[in-house]
Amino acid sequence: MSTRDELRQILLTPRPPTIQPVEIPELGVTFYVRVMTGLERDAYEAAILRGDKDERLTNMRAKLVVRSACDADGKLLFTAEDAEKIGAQEWIALDRIAAAAQKINAMTDQAIEDLKGK
Repeated sequence: MSTRDELRQILLTPRPPTIQPVEIPELGVTFYVRVMTGLERDAYEAAILRGDKDERLTNMRAKLVVRSACDADGKLLFTAEDAEKIGAQEWIALDRIAAAAQKINAMTDQAIEDLKGK
């Protein structure tokens, strides 16, 4: 059984992020996506909820890519200022990265079911 201090230390000690490669044949590259931190997930959700109803989901895939696309070491590649340029890319490549980010961050029905099965 874990002590109180051991339990506290588990959440207070940074861990390396979980990373997954994503092949993007349209661009001829492999991107990586990672599990967001709690702060990053909250920032993403806040970013897609800002504005009026018509604006809330605008560029949502690019905003997700900004908060989850990383290099092989887990370091984020983009900043919030990059979202507009990322959103201007062809949707197929963007959708591949966003779909992988949704899955690794348990944002899809299937991912939630997979987590329940563990």
